[in-house]
Amino acid sequence: MMRIHSDRVCKAPDCSKRFQPYNSTQIVCSLPCAIILATEKSQKKQLTEARRAKKKFYDENMTVQKLAVKVQREYFNPWIRRRDEGKKCISCPSILKGKFDAGHYYPSTIFSLRFDEANVHGQCVKCNQHLHGNLIEYGKGLLKRIGPEEMARLDSLAHTARHWTRDELRELMEMYPKEKNVKKK
Repeated sequence: MMRIHSDRVCKAPDCSKRFQPYNSTQIVCSLPCAIILATEKSQKKQLTEARRAKKKFYDENMTVQKLAVKVQREYFNPWIRRRDEGKKCISCPSILKGKFDAGHYYPSTIFSLRFDEANVHGQCVKCNQHLHGNLIEYGKGLLKRIGPEEMARLDSLAHTARHWTRDELRELMEMYPKEKNVKKK
């Protein structure tokens, strides 16, 4: 067998010995180091699998309220931001680019309108957060954007109760796909 002439450092934890490998794929200096490295890799794999199982269990058994928050934060609001990118803020003449909010005309606590696309529009941070929604101007902009019939529909739905189910919320997750590069707020 041909001997490789370059020194290598053992990859086993707590070893770091220099050795002459017998072939180009050898990464440890001895059999005990190989066993230690394999055990560590196996433990890391088991830990990763356990974390995945825990996350899956958590996601499958999430309360409706927490699931609604997740759908809004990770699926619906980012979709609204992508839809309204480059448009004017619903309540002021600012052009929406970079960081802006998905502002609700009727608050997201009103469950019947929480995921209604006509109720949620791109809004600059100043109007949504610093001016508490700038609702008077929001209402004017909303009337121009969606028209009086749709505005009347929103007004009537604002006074009705809606209780979302897990299945409905999971359907919304499919309706508003998550973009790979969207950062969480």
